[in-house]
Amino acid sequence: NISFVTAGHFNSRKLKRTDIGKDVILRSYPTQTGSASMEIRTDVVQLNDEGDSEQLVNVCYTTMVAVDTKTLRPIKNVIPSLILNDAREGDSNERQVMRMDMAKQHNKTRKERMASSMQLSHNISHPPTAAEMEAFHLLYRRRHQNYLLPSEERQCTSQLVSDHTYRSSLVVYPERRNVHGKLFGGFVVEKSHAIAQ
Repeated sequence: NISFVTAGHFNSRKLKRTDIGKDVILRSYPTQTGSASMEIRTDVVQLNDEGDSEQLVNVCYTTMVAVDTKTLRPIKNVIPSLILNDAREGDSNERQVMRMDMAKQHNKTRKERMASSMQLSHNISHPPTAAEMEAFHLLYRRRHQNYLLPSEERQCTSQLVSDHTYRSSLVVYPERRNVHGKLFGGFVVEKSHAIAQ
């Protein structure tokens, strides 16, 4: 038994302002596939003010992975290769080629970002130098000394993450869970966006 789970959303870009008075059209399509995963691009479009053409509002790439329903481990060689279909109404061959070219560009951008990422598992990650440690220590001392002053004498030179942290608790009902009994990622993003506003 095979299920598809969301591995992540990448390169989400807001291109235009969303008009809350107009319908929003979501158009999703695969852009590239692997042996156990596929990339789905989602375009958010709205009609322009004249109502005679569509304009791209937002774009996002989503990676979906085929997993075993029981073990939740990826299953390879279950996703067919992506090929161009014959031209059909509203989706010409040129448009399909353009989408695949955009997928290649996105894949290149994603690899470049991964190469410069500071995650501990990446090769670029390394311990801080003595100069960096000294600079961090000096910043911490200044922040701590400033915090010890009376509130009316403190200088607002820096802010803590805790100053901008918001918490929310809610009960998760069955309709908010996916096939694995876990909370839908989209629901979490929706709540996070609401809190941020």
